[in-house]
Amino acid sequence: MPKPHLIPLTGGYRKIPVMQIGADIWCDTRAILHELERRHPTKAGIGQGISDAVSTLCDRILFGLSVPLVFGGSTAIQIEEAFAKDREAMSGVPFDPAAMAAAGPYAESVMRAHLSAFNDDLGDGRKFLAGETPTQADASVFYLLQFAGGIHHHRGLTASPKAWRRRCWRLSGPRRLRLAHVTPSGRRAAPGRPAATATADPCP
Repeated sequence: MPKPHLIPLTGGYRKIPVMQIGADIWCDTRAILHELERRHPTKAGIGQGISDAVSTLCDRILFGLSVPLVFGGSTAIQIEEAFAKDREAMSGVPFDPAAMAAAGPYAESVMRAHLSAFNDDLGDGRKFLAGETPTQADASVFYLLQFAGGIHHHRGLTASPKAWRRRCWRLSGPRRLRLAHVTPSGRRAAPGRPAATATADPCP
């Protein structure tokens, strides 16, 4: 939805999240992760390599396929007219639930094929899609499942190893993931309070 307090900061960009360090603004999750990785490199490369490719697939292809599953058909979520008009103004195309419903079977078949591949990757016992460490790939796939499966209740689209889903869910919680502030110089500043102690694997 419109974000009148955010847009003056971002120059018209209306999505979230955004990141500000000093006078500089980064828009889009991938751009943010790339900059954080440049400033504070991690062994796993949280926003690089295969994880970046998976994120691109989710953002540019699979998310678009999830939209007709959420907003089209007899079980579509109900939206207000203002929401539909806002989306039409942003995308430049009519917000047409009937057309979305017609596209639903194809969209679901493609979604199932890709999610099946992710399931196969996780089937070898790894903790996250890229190995032992969570990356941008896990965040992208988890969000997609929450949107397409959680909102629309397409239970067949949410099938994935339960341990992986629990790990991602824990990481998405504010008590599990507490990020340090970053100063304009790029150095980490200590958070206001110490992070909670976590076990090596909170969701085995």
